[in-house]
Amino acid sequence: AEAAAAAARATAEAEAAAKRSEEERLAALAAVETRRKAREAAVAKLAKKAKDPIRASLQNKENYYACSRMTLYLTHGDGTEMRTVPLKSIDKVSMGPDGASMRVMGVDGEAILELVVADYPMDVLSDFFSKLARK
Repeated sequence: AEAAAAAARATAEAEAAAKRSEEERLAALAAVETRRKAREAAVAKLAKKAKDPIRASLQNKENYYACSRMTLYLTHGDGTEMRTVPLKSIDKVSMGPDGASMRVMGVDGEAILELVVADYPMDVLSDFFSKLARK
């Protein structure tokens, strides 16, 4: 009887751990979504203030990139870390040296942004970079 009770306790503990794990996973997904919305809202607010609407955007779990007619917005995390780059300070948009990435180069020769092609759907990536190249 003790062995059966111990087995029942072990099963209950395992089920409780699985439930906690699922709750943690759902909470993590909700946190990612909250950060994504915060990044989008921060960029949209700046673009609206500048009367320069967003023409294209790209995002992954931690970053949000947006391009308007005059500005490239680069955000990380919850949107509080943001860098804006005037499009006129971009020299060129090209493939990276390995061919597996796309990069945005500044007129000063600095790599402003480099994205791994495999991380994004190709149609979304090409749309973003074509809008970026058309200043």
